[in-house]
Amino acid sequence: MSTFSKVAYNSKAYAQFRPSYTNKLYQTIYDFHKGEYSRALDVATGTGQVTKALSTKFEKVRGIDISETMLSEATKGDNITYSIGSAEQLPFEEASFDLITVAQGAHWFNTKKFLKEVKRVLRPNGTLAIWGYSFCSIEGSSEKIRNSVEELGVNPAKLGNNWEAGREILDNFYRDSGWEELPNEFNHVLRYESPKKEPSALHIPDDSIFIELRSMEVWRFREYLKTWSSYKQYKEANLPGDLVDECVEFVKREYNPGTPLKEDDVLPLSWPQVLLLASNR
Repeated sequence: MSTFSKVAYNSKAYAQFRPSYTNKLYQTIYDFHKGEYSRALDVATGTGQVTKALSTKFEKVRGIDISETMLSEATKGDNITYSIGSAEQLPFEEASFDLITVAQGAHWFNTKKFLKEVKRVLRPNGTLAIWGYSFCSIEGSSEKIRNSVEELGVNPAKLGNNWEAGREILDNFYRDSGWEELPNEFNHVLRYESPKKEPSALHIPDDSIFIELRSMEVWRFREYLKTWSSYKQYKEANLPGDLVDECVEFVKREYNPGTPLKEDDVLPLSWPQVLLLASNR
């Protein structure tokens, strides 16, 4: 995904303000996994958030990303190795990994080419785990506020036209654009969704949510929105004003009408999210 690979992209902000994932998420993956715990690969690893978690379970962990900028901020570890590379041309031998993960990144891939590579480098009884989250909502807020945050991301007059192709695949929970072929490529597939879009999906209950960040201070919420790749594209156009700042100021005014929020006030958040697990056993 080319925006994240640009030298000017703020990879430190990405590492600091993006949501992390709960132990419940990783345990769900491990409960599904029936292979060994020798080698794991995290694709589109970014700043290494997932590799750090996997390194406590697997003997060796590899992280791969097309962005040298992101890898410069990646979490270090004695059993973690990073390299630059593409999801569609994984630079590894056949049957190299017991687990392959992709967090918040598979929607940018060429699905057909990526799945072909996964099947090539995945070991027998190995697992593919893919997950992501869509636009968050501010819980307990008015419809006007919920719409303002969603509009920021999807309205072409705001940031909607600044996403690279693929964002809509995540918003649709990987149910099209080649991902519908997953059950034909693997003989054991589980899908978790919240909220449920696919009737056969398993629901993610509120008390077992996979996203760690359930709330943010107003200032942190602002910084999170500014990690969006669409915001980076928008700022490169050098247009007057700042659409993220305008959105957050609207939230501050409207969340408690008559009593504007302060920068340190906390916003409760909910995240639409999906987890796909696949294996050939």
